[in-house]
Amino acid sequence: MSRSCRSIILRNGLTACLLIGVSAGVTATYASAQSILESRVYVSGFVAPVGFEQDPDDARVQFVVQQGGVIRTIVDGVLQATPFLDLSATVAAYGEAGLLGLAFPPDTATTRRFYVHFNTLEDPPLPDGTIIVSRVARFTRSAFNPLIANPSSRRDLVWSTGEPFIRHPFGNHKGGQIAFGPDGYLYIAMGDGGSGNDPAHHAQNPQSLLGKLMRLDVDVPDTDPEGFDIPPTNPFVDGIPVAARPEIWAFGMRNPWRFSFDSLALGGSGALLVADVGQSQREEINYEPPRSGGRNYGWRNYEGTRLNEFHDTLPLAFGPKTDPIFEYPRSDGYSVTGGFVYRGSSLGAAYRGRYFFGDFGSGRIWSLGLAIDGSGEASTIDRMEHTAAIAGTQAIGSISSFGQDAGGELYVVSYFGGTVFRIGPRPLSKPQLTSPITGTVGMTPTYRWRPVQTATAYQLWVNDSSGTVVDTWYNAASLACGIDCWVSPRVALAEGSVTWWVRGWNVDGGEGPWSDGASIVRSTPGPATLVAPSGVLGPGSPRFEWTPVGNATHYYLWVNDRSGQRLDRWYSAGEAGCAIGVSRCSVDPRILLVEEGLWWVQAWSATHGYGPWSAGLMFTRAPLAAPALISPATAVAAAATEFRWSAVAGATHYYLWVNDAAGPRIQTWYMSGAAKCANAPTVCSLPVSLATLGSGTATWWVQAWSLESGFSRWSAGLAFSR
Repeated sequence: MSRSCRSIILRNGLTACLLIGVSAGVTATYASAQSILESRVYVSGFVAPVGFEQDPDDARVQFVVQQGGVIRTIVDGVLQATPFLDLSATVAAYGEAGLLGLAFPPDTATTRRFYVHFNTLEDPPLPDGTIIVSRVARFTRSAFNPLIANPSSRRDLVWSTGEPFIRHPFGNHKGGQIAFGPDGYLYIAMGDGGSGNDPAHHAQNPQSLLGKLMRLDVDVPDTDPEGFDIPPTNPFVDGIPVAARPEIWAFGMRNPWRFSFDSLALGGSGALLVADVGQSQREEINYEPPRSGGRNYGWRNYEGTRLNEFHDTLPLAFGPKTDPIFEYPRSDGYSVTGGFVYRGSSLGAAYRGRYFFGDFGSGRIWSLGLAIDGSGEASTIDRMEHTAAIAGTQAIGSISSFGQDAGGELYVVSYFGGTVFRIGPRPLSKPQLTSPITGTVGMTPTYRWRPVQTATAYQLWVNDSSGTVVDTWYNAASLACGIDCWVSPRVALAEGSVTWWVRGWNVDGGEGPWSDGASIVRSTPGPATLVAPSGVLGPGSPRFEWTPVGNATHYYLWVNDRSGQRLDRWYSAGEAGCAIGVSRCSVDPRILLVEEGLWWVQAWSATHGYGPWSAGLMFTRAPLAAPALISPATAVAAAATEFRWSAVAGATHYYLWVNDAAGPRIQTWYMSGAAKCANAPTVCSLPVSLATLGSGTATWWVQAWSLESGFSRWSAGLAFSR
């Protein structure tokens, strides 16, 4: 059968998302009636993965950066056997060091360039004792296969220090993220050089590249000696507010572990969001509107918004300090992993514009609702946790990175699990029908089912023996779902087999699966069995009796006699005395029936409709007996005499007829009361004047009558003389 969605009905009355009320000039993204999220394994089989990058030239292709020095390729969700690039013989992979970043420039389709950020060991150590350094190198893809890099094309960038590397005094805090911004420049996140509390104050040192965010113009010829130019709009090129190295874009980073841009191509603002790992108090998220370089995020003097006591002895390089838009304590986690502002479609409008991030130490995942004011600055509206919904800490474990594909959908990288998970909406579950699911139903049953989590509408589909009789969408809010959702569409079903289904819907996930069908039978109240009256009736108005019918609330009594239709009336079950457990329904309509007739009963209820008519039951009236005359029977000399005859059961009137030799002389009706039949139930006695009779012999007769039984036969004549 076809069960197509009525899309115009779906849109009626349904709200896809709620815009939080904020002050004028502020836009907000907020989740209302969100889909429940889940994660599914996208690709597994990696070793210590730390990054997931989309190929800008092919939506089917992504690359996974492994800390050990190998970049793996995914095509259509399948891990390729041949690595994209293998630097494992070069990279120093231990602790927080290794191959940490990968980025493709906007013109990679023509230049075939890409960039990597990695650490190497210096052997022998540099003169100052440095043994580990950070390098950012340019490579090109193979001209014959874009899924394979050309290792021999490596060209390390040369910094304003004159060296092709950045020295690290300790083995931790390498940062490592590199990415191209919407301005086409390469951004590089560098940690503070390691140890704890940045002992050399590198993050505030204008002449150190440690603890900084940098911005480079790498759109230079292959022969350029440094491999980049300084963008003229970099904030410190003019020495204001401090004379600093020209590569620097922002100060005061401790260990920025993953940053991203709110993608302009996907409808975002182009803003920069940086997650910075804390020391012992706070994990922080920093927000930077487009083209807003030159900020100081405060490390080591501040950890988030808190003063880093005992380590603020040296001043900030410049002020004011820029606070994070969000921070959380160590009780929530202890190593933040930055993510992305969601700009995809599968999670639905309720999540679009929310910033997703996680924590490497606790394995937790959250999203932030962002409110953007008129100047482009952000504040957070709320934080939602998705850890248990997406997968649970045991499934994902230590979150080393997030990824975003060409459509803006999100991915989570599990470091120890060696797996990339794709975040998506949990599909709507199949509704569970609760009533009616078996047996018989009436004409317009009520349909019940268990609510489906996050469903905002339900489609009810009912087929009976005539075909589809219900195909209707219902807004979940109008159903007032509690333990069950229920609806009574008041559509009458044809008799016979009936099957019904339900499915849920929401604006994010669309239509869910259909429930299992429930097969029921549309029944009507059965025919009543008539009991009485039947056969020959006695005098008076009979009582009509029949057997009760299950589910019936009313009964229709129809009676015909020889005179035509005599009764056409409804009786409630209560009026008919049809209480539960009673074996008879009965009514006394007080009608007079003439001679033979026929009667029927039909049952009815509001839910089951009309039952079939009962079989008819016939009745007849017993004829009145002919009266037996008593007197006069001899000579009568008086002018009047008393006529006496036997009373007839059921008779209400008597007709007296007297003839003399000249013919009929007396023809008169008398009610039984006038004939004194009531006073002497077995004998009627009536004084009659004989003044109209002539002399000689006379004969008389009596006939009985009633409305129900009509006329009796005439009595035998009785003669008397005058």
